[in-house]
Amino acid sequence: MWTGAFTPRVPSKTRALCLVRHAKSDYPPGVLDFERPLAERGRRDAPAIGRWLGEHFEPRARVLVSSATRTQQTWQLITREFHHTGEVQLERAIYEASVDDLLEVLRSQDDDELNLVMVGHSPGLEGLALLLSTNQGDSQLREQILVKFPTSAIVRLRTDEPWSQAGMGKFELSDFYVARGVSPST
Repeated sequence: MWTGAFTPRVPSKTRALCLVRHAKSDYPPGVLDFERPLAERGRRDAPAIGRWLGEHFEPRARVLVSSATRTQQTWQLITREFHHTGEVQLERAIYEASVDDLLEVLRSQDDDELNLVMVGHSPGLEGLALLLSTNQGDSQLREQILVKFPTSAIVRLRTDEPWSQAGMGKFELSDFYVARGVSPST
């Protein structure tokens, strides 16, 4: 007969975060930065982001999309391949956001939400990825992000902390993928 104390196993509350830089944008003359559309290459690459998300991420994730034209267009093309069923929210605060601004957006998310996608811009997204994963996860992936965080790049991070406690070094960097030059599936 066993007489030791029983410690119940608490289910894991691991959270996953995907940071997605918008696909390649165009620079039409006279168009404000906020209203810049995707370039042809961006329209070709964005569905590959969706395929990667479909293979590696939860379709019921909550999605935050910068309200800029190029990020909205990127998300629309992503959904051709990523059959997303969760909530989508346009978030003006992601446009031209600093790392601190993005951290506040992240911290404001519902702690009950386990999967989150943020579609935004450089240099804020890569700065956030590097801050969150300081000394955590794959150092080679961190090096790749430091060298270049191109359009159509995806970073996936994981943590057991609630969103409200997001901060430096509290996430593990698990994936870095660039969806470039991949033709859409039929």
